[in-house]
Amino acid sequence: MQNITVKDLSTAEKISLLSGKDSWQTKAVDRVGMPSVKMCDGPLGLRNQNSGDPIYQSVPATALPSPALLACSFDTEVLKEAGKLLGGEARDQGVDMVLAPAVNIKRSPLCGRNFEYYSEDPVLSSHLAAAFIEGVQSQGVGSCIKHFAVNNQEDRRLSYQVKISERALHEIYLKSFRKAIVDAKPWAVMAAYNGVNGSFCTQNEYLLTEVLRKRWGYNGTVISDWGAIYDRKAALIAGCDLEMPSTFGMSDKYAKAAPAKYINTSAARIVALAERAQKGKSNNFSCDYEANYQTARRLAGESIVLLKNDGHILPLHGSERIGVIGPFANDPRFLGGGSSHVIAYKKDTALEEIRSLLGIEKDALLSGVPMLAEAQAPQSTEALEALADEESIVEAEVDSAFEQGNLLYAPGYLANRDRNMTKLIAEAESVAAKVDKVVYFMGLPESWETEGKDRTHLRLPDNQIFLLKKLSAINPNIVVVITSGGVVDLSFDDCCKGLIFAYLAGEAGGGATADVLFGVANPSGRLSETVPHCIENTPAYCKLSQNPLQLNYAEDIFVGYRWYTARKISVKYPFGYGLSYTEFSYRDLRITDKFADNGTVTASVTVTNSGRFRGKEVVQLYVAHKSSSYDIPERELKRFQKVMLAPGESTTVSFTLDKGDFSYYNEQISDFTVEGGMYELEICADACTPILSKQVELTVKQSKSVQPITSETTMKEILEHPVGGPVISEIFALADNERFERFKQNPDDFEAQMFFSMPLKGLPASAGGKLDYKTLDMLIKAINKKGIMLAMVKGYIKKMKKKLEEEQKA
Repeated sequence: MQNITVKDLSTAEKISLLSGKDSWQTKAVDRVGMPSVKMCDGPLGLRNQNSGDPIYQSVPATALPSPALLACSFDTEVLKEAGKLLGGEARDQGVDMVLAPAVNIKRSPLCGRNFEYYSEDPVLSSHLAAAFIEGVQSQGVGSCIKHFAVNNQEDRRLSYQVKISERALHEIYLKSFRKAIVDAKPWAVMAAYNGVNGSFCTQNEYLLTEVLRKRWGYNGTVISDWGAIYDRKAALIAGCDLEMPSTFGMSDKYAKAAPAKYINTSAARIVALAERAQKGKSNNFSCDYEANYQTARRLAGESIVLLKNDGHILPLHGSERIGVIGPFANDPRFLGGGSSHVIAYKKDTALEEIRSLLGIEKDALLSGVPMLAEAQAPQSTEALEALADEESIVEAEVDSAFEQGNLLYAPGYLANRDRNMTKLIAEAESVAAKVDKVVYFMGLPESWETEGKDRTHLRLPDNQIFLLKKLSAINPNIVVVITSGGVVDLSFDDCCKGLIFAYLAGEAGGGATADVLFGVANPSGRLSETVPHCIENTPAYCKLSQNPLQLNYAEDIFVGYRWYTARKISVKYPFGYGLSYTEFSYRDLRITDKFADNGTVTASVTVTNSGRFRGKEVVQLYVAHKSSSYDIPERELKRFQKVMLAPGESTTVSFTLDKGDFSYYNEQISDFTVEGGMYELEICADACTPILSKQVELTVKQSKSVQPITSETTMKEILEHPVGGPVISEIFALADNERFERFKQNPDDFEAQMFFSMPLKGLPASAGGKLDYKTLDMLIKAINKKGIMLAMVKGYIKKMKKKLEEEQKA
């Protein structure tokens, strides 16, 4: 492809480029040597399909840990490595661009696609997404970030409209995209199915042009989610360049109706995309899928979250007699349902990896030296369900139980049937009675959380809870491992001493879980989302489907931990929480006293590994503004860093913040602004637990145009306004100077308080007939626009003075 530009194309060729060739490719223009671009899904690994293939048929690839799990690493290097792995496999398989990452905010834990998303927090999400994109694109393969924007539920996702404040849109939902797009520059942005404030995302000019192009300076390609364009002409004008998949030419006539400048601009972006893809191609590139499996195992181990470890029940030791219970140990669920499903290159199981690790001495385990045997393929649940009847399935599960040396296994329940099976329960109880410790695998069936539908509750299947209570009555030494794509109800945790949240851990998740259980990997994951006590406590409860076509984001900016901390609602496990097999301590939080000339402040803290084992700690920095005059969260995450420390080792972690980290979105000026005052910089164990804090003062030089006024602006606010204050003061002084002076001298007087809280629309009635509503509207416009109009106001005041002087003379 040699320096092709849009000028080299005919009008028909330009229009043809604006929709896909088939399900996964853009159109080529053979006449000028312009190739097509091949893309495929990628949040959980490469799903490389041929056009028309069934959704669960694709070329084998590494099934990565789910983004929901990787986000718990709180480690940009982990995400960069995952992206690099994905980009390398895409290049190996001839894929030019992967449709990942997905960075939508987890507004509700019920969203069926939460396993694809990173977090409830936009700072964490955007930093991780930027690293992932950098990793993918370092391999000469493009990344397409999705789903832009406010796509936070699956039910009716093709048709619902979100009603959201401008502040919440920018502070929470767009912020999750902003850093990733501005810093990492993905090749493409995918516009979502849903609508935002009355306009569908694919034809939302505010999102695609005003925000994405003008404010953020993005110059890549915008593509539609598959089948998300409802008006091709409107979408083209709004800034959606490429319609996917193919429309078989049906949308060309609608695209042709758009003004030529929009056709030319979008066609030029698609030409540029094809040129980038061509530069990344190589005939001498190959991938080591076995090495990628080992990488996936390590990344999962970096991310798995230890939530409970009473009595140091973990790590397990080779001398102990261990009972493993639960079918997820033998036939793991490691992927979510829908378009992100991957045909795994390889799959291990926790049961086989535990079997391997049980022969390792304690010292070797804790020093991090694994001795792993090759995993054996277990009989799958799918194969079992092909048996004639349920009784045969139960008998087959019973037959899968075994006792081998210090390891015993029993399934205990059926993963895809929420019923108690007497034989399976009895067998599990027998195992629990014979062992020192029980590792009980629990989780959600794939049918309960999948793309296209939301969950209706947070509960695990009743048969799993029933069995846990039975087991805990026999053996109190129980470690529970949770397999799910998102948050579940953990109110049962009083029945176990150990609790591990493994999410959907990918093809190597069994080995990673075994590594954490035995101390081969010291857990260092932290929750990237809050685990509530119950669904009724969550911010979007009763709002998720209040109207199937109109979703009102009434909780505004108070999403996730922002909601719980501001409303003083206790949670089961907070955002940012996670345990380790070692311990860490903090000291010497140091902060520059005030912002430097370049507008930054630096916070430094010393972290020490005060425990017995080598391990990693996640240092979390939050900002709180206790005296704000606005409705703001209790605290917000601003920076994080993961550090590795040996026992007794210390390190200093420093974070530099700029004024943007202290800003909020001001709807009056439609932009981010900063409120002056004292701020708390807090080093926290999690979003609910400050460890160290110090204050820093932020002085803000007010701009003369910082606060546009309206008829609802109060007298107090207008009198403090650098432009409007002198104007209104002079007008009111002319109308009733004596009363005005009395109010200024006695602001706490009842009548004065009433006056200062009065909106401007009440001024004509208080100005003694000297100001009518038409003149007030002119004043407001003049104050906001200044310049010539303000000169007109001054002329009006001059005439007013002259008229008063004439009245006094008469």
